[in-house]
Amino acid sequence: TVFENALAAAPWTGPAVVAMRTGRYPDEVGVNELRDPLPESVTTLAQRFRRAGYVTGSVVSNALAGPLYGHGKGYDFVHFERYKEGPGEPPTFRADAVVDAALP
Repeated sequence: TVFENALAAAPWTGPAVVAMRTGRYPDEVGVNELRDPLPESVTTLAQRFRRAGYVTGSVVSNALAGPLYGHGKGYDFVHFERYKEGPGEPPTFRADAVVDAALP
């Protein structure tokens, strides 16, 4: 499938992830800045799917899309993958490690 007119709800990760995980615009739930956490009071799509009997999982490599910012709500399985090549080096995110964690 090709989406020729795909738009994000926000220009940075935090609010954009909130839109994907809730189905609501970021400003509706009070997440407007890069590091704003997802408020506990906001229901996620994962919570709705879980209540409907689905098994839910989240595998991410970006901390802003992970459980530290409230993005673990409603998931039966959450995996946050982050690698560093060596002491003092910047983090290196490896797509193969994220995919390997998601496949099972």
